[in-house]
Amino acid sequence: MQFSSDDSLINEEAHTEAKQEEAKKIDILNLPKRQDIHKHNQTRTVLKLNKTLVRFIVVTIIILGMLIAGIWLNLYN
Repeated sequence: MQFSSDDSLINEEAHTEAKQEEAKKIDILNLPKRQDIHKHNQTRTVLKLNKTLVRFIVVTIIILGMLIAGIWLNLYN
């Protein structure tokens, strides 16, 4: 009895599908506690800005505002 290439292709697809289903199975009785899963989410992101950096950002915004206002006034007046 000889197998055609179509039969071997179908067998390979069935075999790979079976492997994928095995990988997807989760043991429901062996899951960790909800508390353990969500414990790491309690930390907050902290962004430290020193006074020099804040001053630089404020001055940059002011200068950009002045430049944009100057360009706008020159174009439309």
